[in-house]
Amino acid sequence: MNTSLADSVGTYEIAGKKIARLGFDAMRLTGLGIRGEPEDRAECVRVVRRAVELGVQLIDTANSYGPYISEEVIREAIHPTRTMY
Repeated sequence: MNTSLADSVGTYEIAGKKIARLGFDAMRLTGLGIRGEPEDRAECVRVVRRAVELGVQLIDTANSYGPYISEEVIREAIHPTRTMY
């Protein structure tokens, strides 16, 4: 049986939905000092897509990362073809 990394760490419930305990911290999707554009935006997009492929359902971010850069990278990575819950 092939299980994802997220499945192997268990789940918890939020608003009646089961969510994997494994999350992703988006702080490092930005430039040096957590400010501005990352050096390789395409690589950041690939990292977010891979995290979702591995079963990550929670991406932790803040509008101060960049500011707003991490949210833009996440949107580019998962919208419109991917849906997060």
